Amino acid sequence: MAKSMNLVNRSSRFKYVETPTAKSIINLLDYCKTENDIGVIVGKPGVGKTTALKQYVLTGKAVTFCPMTPALNSMGALLKFLVAHLTGYHPESHLYANHELLMSAVENSQIGMLIIDEAQLLSDQIIDELRCLYDHNNFPLIFCGNAEFRSRFNNTKAASFTQFTSRVGVRFDIDEPRQGDIEAISDSLRIDQSVTARKYITDIAKSSGGLRIIGKIANLAGRGIGEKETIKLDRLKEAAKLLGAKP
Repeated sequence: MAKSMNLVNRSSRFKYVETPTAKSIINLLDYCKTENDIGVIVGKPGVGKTTALKQYVLTGKAVTFCPMTPALNSMGALLKFLVAHLTGYHPESHLYANHELLMSAVENSQIGMLIIDEAQLLSDQIIDELRCLYDHNNFPLIFCGNAEFRSRFNNTKAASFTQFTSRVGVRFDIDEPRQGDIEAISDSLRIDQSVTARKYITDIAKSSGGLRIIGKIANLAGRGIGEKETIKLDRLKEAAKLLGAKP
């Protein structure tokens, strides 16, 4: 190869691409917004869930995107977070006061669509609190999580979670990147269309991190080549090796 690659000072070239999975997620969000329904999106990391959700937020459709973190996995922390972001009021110190502020906001239709990402970080009790808010005056409520979150749907011993699942109107499960997703991402990143290059990147995507790893590999492999050049198999392999990705 004419030029070597390194892991330093990489610029991001991975942007939103309208993949078949992204279209399915957008359709689910549109449905829930129209019907004031609860939607659930579950799947492995790197299949494009969060990317599609963030793109939807940019459409300006009265959407609040709330990515969960371990720091928010308590009733008090989450209620304060939601009050601050959804009501315009300053959070109170007591749980019930914040609950009442949120109930009032829901009753007065102040809350548009609420998207909860990384929902696997939430306890069943917190999810049930969100379900109670939804029951007070239906509004579009979306939960997005990984395979661990999906497994909780099969746990019939958790009564509070069963209350939630009985209200889910539409659910989308994504087990792995679709072939159409991989092709769309590969085209956008100028990955060579040869059978060998596409098979290699497909095998990588389905075993080493989904669509996210395609962007990282292409970003690294494309350094030092012209903007109109495609990224060939040899560069893909070298970049994958440096990133520790294997098909």
